Amino acid sequence: LMSQPEKWVEELLLSPASTAVRKGAVALVTNLSTRSEHRHYVMLSLLADMLPRVCPAGEGSADYFELLTSMAQSEVSRRFLVARGFLPVLCAELEGEGGRIAHHELST
Repeated sequence: LMSQPEKWVEELLLSPASTAVRKGAVALVTNLSTRSEHRHYVMLSLLADMLPRVCPAGEGSADYFELLTSMAQSEVSRRFLVARGFLPVLCAELEGEGGRIAHHELST
């Protein structure tokens, strides 16, 4: 089960109703993650765990991916994600999205 902090972060980052809410959530997560190395990795873990729920968010997912990209700039952060098993999850999500796009193109 998702804890309350994870729930509100996800709801704000993927808010379909407001770009301003998503941008505010990005600013908040960025601010929290720069306060300490521990918080950076907590937030990076949270973002990694959110990935399977991000792709269905459509346009709302762009802010999530920008945030994830900015937080994974350092080699240490990328190694952290690799050690957590993020790459297979990312590949599976990309494969799923590719399949959905191909299906959509064939059906139209």
